Amino acid sequence: MASQFDRSEMRSVPGAICKSLSAFLFAPQIPLWRWCLQAFVLAVVPTVVAVLLVVGALHLAGIDWRMMARAPTKVSASSALVIVLLAPLFETFLLAVGIHVLQWLSKRKGFVVAVSAILWGIMHALGGVLAFVGTAWSFFVMSCGYLTWHERDPAKGFLAAAVPHLLNNALAFGTLVYFTTA
Repeated sequence: MASQFDRSEMRSVPGAICKSLSAFLFAPQIPLWRWCLQAFVLAVVPTVVAVLLVVGALHLAGIDWRMMARAPTKVSASSALVIVLLAPLFETFLLAVGIHVLQWLSKRKGFVVAVSAILWGIMHALGGVLAFVGTAWSFFVMSCGYLTWHERDPAKGFLAAAVPHLLNNALAFGTLVYFTTA
């Protein structure tokens, strides 16, 4: 009898996670600043896990993952300005335009944010295939943030996508600095 209870309990866990995730992404009940910080963590942690899993699988298959990564960026003040500030702001503007175009095609939020994330993943993968894995989920979260918060206030929508993006790129650039100067 205990095994039946365990199975039904396990079925409810993924459902509860999806319900909580959906509520966070599409119906947040917290201040924007807190949402942005939590969205940053939600975007980064699964992305890092996914990239590590793909790199590990490629290694086990005998494939050099560096062949699928983009060329390393040179560390400089100008590259920091572009990567950490200018690129996220410009990309968030383009994300907003893209979401409005996608909303013209479909009113389904899930479709809009999924297509947005896939398109951003593909665009980033043009510099290296592995970049798709590293950006698609993050852009899914940022697209949800833009779409959801934009309904309340367009400026909040922009911030809900831009702030996690800025934090993500700051972390990525900081990691780049650490590993290229170590």
